[in-house]
Amino acid sequence: MSESLLSPPKPLGESRAEARQEPLTKKRLEDITRVIARAFKSLGETMLSRQDLALAAGKGDLGLLGAGELRESLSTLEGQNKVFLSGDLVFLI
Repeated sequence: MSESLLSPPKPLGESRAEARQEPLTKKRLEDITRVIARAFKSLGETMLSRQDLALAAGKGDLGLLGAGELRESLSTLEGQNKVFLSGDLVFLI
């Protein structure tokens, strides 16, 4: 049996490989932060959904941005008091 009943559930929208990704490098976090800031500025909003940010990142020069990578970046930015996360919404502080 590949997964037992005690295994944690697979995160939505991610493969197991994405869930076990390497930690973000400082450079990658800076690049993602720049894309997030541009998204807020270009849309003239102080609140965006995670989906809006993922779409903005996909249009940027970051290449493929995994859901885990975006989640980790937003969590780091929240710890730095740059954004506030509430469910699917991201508020610019």
